[in-house]
Amino acid sequence: MKRRVFGMFISVFIIIIMLAITIKTNFISKDKRTDGTVKFEEYSNGALEDSADELVKTDFNSKLKKGTMAPNFKLKNLSGETISLSDYKGKKILLNFWASWCPPCKEEMPSIQKYYEERADKSNVEVITVNMTKHEQGDIERVKKFIREHKLTFPVLLDEKGEIMNLYNIRVFPTTYIINEAGMITDIASLPLDDKIIEDLIHEQL
Repeated sequence: MKRRVFGMFISVFIIIIMLAITIKTNFISKDKRTDGTVKFEEYSNGALEDSADELVKTDFNSKLKKGTMAPNFKLKNLSGETISLSDYKGKKILLNFWASWCPPCKEEMPSIQKYYEERADKSNVEVITVNMTKHEQGDIERVKKFIREHKLTFPVLLDEKGEIMNLYNIRVFPTTYIINEAGMITDIASLPLDDKIIEDLIHEQL
C-alpha cells in the first residue's frame, strides 16, 4: 500500500515538473509589449521557424525565386530618408536581410562591410541591407548599437512593419538576394556570407 502511494506521489511530481517546463517554454520566453508586438529572446540560429511562431506568417511571396523580377519597395533608413530599390536600377544589388539577435548575421557582417569598402563601387554593385526592425529587442536603439559595434557604413533600411520580410519570403536570417542590373533575381542565399561566397554570388555571372 505504501509503495502504491509512493509511486502515485512520484508520478504526480513528474507531471507537475513537465507542466512547469511546458509553461516556461511557451510563455516565459515571450513578452508582450504595450503595442501588441512580441519581444523575442536571443536565439542560437537565424531560422524563424526555430525562434518563434509569431515571426512565421502565412502570406509570404511564394512566387519569388531566381529568374523573377525583384519587387520594388520603399523603406526609411536611420536618418529618416526614404530609399527605394528602384533608385539603384542599372546596378547589381546585394540585398541582405538580417536581425541583430541572429548569430549568423553577426558572423557575416565583416565580409559584407569588407566587400562594400573594397570592391562594390568598382564593380557597379550596391550593398543594401534590411533590418527586421519589427522583431528587434530594443527597436531602433538596438539596431544603432549593432551598426556601431560592427562599424557598418553600407545602407541599412528599417522594415518596421515586417512587410518587406513577407514580400521577399524571408524565413531564415540572414537571407541575401543578388539582383542584376535589369532588376532580376539571379541568386538567393540563406546562409551567412563570407568573402568567397560573396565573390561567387556576385561575380560568377559577370
